[in-house]
Amino acid sequence: FDEAHNIENNAASYFSDTLNKWMLHKYLNLLLRKKRGRSFGVIPLLLTSGAIRALSGELDLDRIEGRLLDVRDAMRVVDEQALALLAEQSSFRLIPAMKSVVQNLMEALRTLQATLLVLVETLGDLAKAVDTEKTGGDLPGLVDLQTLTRRLSSLAAACETFRNYEADTGRVIWVERQRMPSGEGFSHLIACPLDIAPLLRESIFKPYPTVVMTSATLTVGGKFDWWARRLGLGEGKRPPPGNGDVAAVAGARSDPRSASPSHRHIHAIAYIHTSACSLARPRARSPTWYTSSAM
Repeated sequence: FDEAHNIENNAASYFSDTLNKWMLHKYLNLLLRKKRGRSFGVIPLLLTSGAIRALSGELDLDRIEGRLLDVRDAMRVVDEQALALLAEQSSFRLIPAMKSVVQNLMEALRTLQATLLVLVETLGDLAKAVDTEKTGGDLPGLVDLQTLTRRLSSLAAACETFRNYEADTGRVIWVERQRMPSGEGFSHLIACPLDIAPLLRESIFKPYPTVVMTSATLTVGGKFDWWARRLGLGEGKRPPPGNGDVAAVAGARSDPRSASPSHRHIHAIAYIHTSACSLARPRARSPTWYTSSAM
């Protein structure tokens, strides 16, 4: 990770749940859009491919289009209720004390979640109807359909997160007003984790034996401890920056400075070659690296 001093903010954004009408409309338009009486998108492409097995009445284009419209209508109501909640404010945090105030928004989110789940189920049935033996698994639009189905499913899960704002103590959840270049306002719902350390541990530091992080500004008072705790790294020995070959190592079970000169040299090469995607690792368990301008 280059510019690793930004990783906390970037990870918080990545692990946040977000929802707004333009995000949802983008996915729906990729599935189906109409222009001058013609249908475009992933769904028409699949339905006219000749690779779809006999469909039930639930999977014809008109019915699928109706379910897409149901989602659009439900999202419109969510946006209206969120903007009404904001009134003249730029943002509004959802907290238990505001339960009676946000009741209409919660009901709108429940309806949106329900319509999204119906649509996801329908899209899943359409994917199952593809004759993969006939196409050899290589059918234009099928991968796109599966990807969009997952994204819509994630939005349905986000609705659940927003609705459970009272019980979720690990996130801060709020609504904010954003504007298009035209000046049109729209609501943006966000649920951001308060602590990204457990998320980074499970998604990066546990699965990967070596993680390299570079930045000129990772230390506070000459130490990596504060930054390491924020990211959920172990409490292993971290030498202060500027100690010859090895600037700082965490996660290693022993101090690399006590190793043989050749071992230290391998650690130094590991850092030097990271920009070239070439990482020389010692036989010992690979450490997590931090770097600072003192190197």
